[in-house]
Amino acid sequence: MDLIGDACYASIMGKMIMRSPVGPLMLSSDGKGICGISFCSGYEGTDEEADEIILQAKQELEEYFLGKRKKFTIAISLDKEGFARTVLEQLALVPYGCTVTYCELAGRSGNPKAARAVGAVMRSNPIAIVLPCHRVVGKSGNLTGFAGGLEIKKQLLDLEKRFI
Repeated sequence: MDLIGDACYASIMGKMIMRSPVGPLMLSSDGKGICGISFCSGYEGTDEEADEIILQAKQELEEYFLGKRKKFTIAISLDKEGFARTVLEQLALVPYGCTVTYCELAGRSGNPKAARAVGAVMRSNPIAIVLPCHRVVGKSGNLTGFAGGLEIKKQLLDLEKRFI
């Protein structure tokens, strides 16, 4: 997975809504990489504005949901800097089927006492699933906040356990 770019939302080149087992997902690209994957329940759309990056992301996500893909290869375009970018880069390294706590991720990001700051980064993660914030759990291993809701977080973790 290649983390590139720094200004996605200034120039979205492609977008689409994709159906998935966890509900509709909005995919966005800036022409260099995927810059957004978000949950958008209750919304239906088409792929009329999909570019090659969006189509690749869609294919990789479909393979992920079938248990055939454990690592994403799509280029990622982030608009984050500093600690937030470091956290997301470390998040991208959390292996399929594994979890990490906010404290552990803070340590891997160079600031072991910044668990709450890691939580804030997770809340603002622009690229769900591919940057696997669903793999981040509370200190005792309990499921905590997730943009798609805790039920979807559980579904994603269960899916990965099923295909390890």
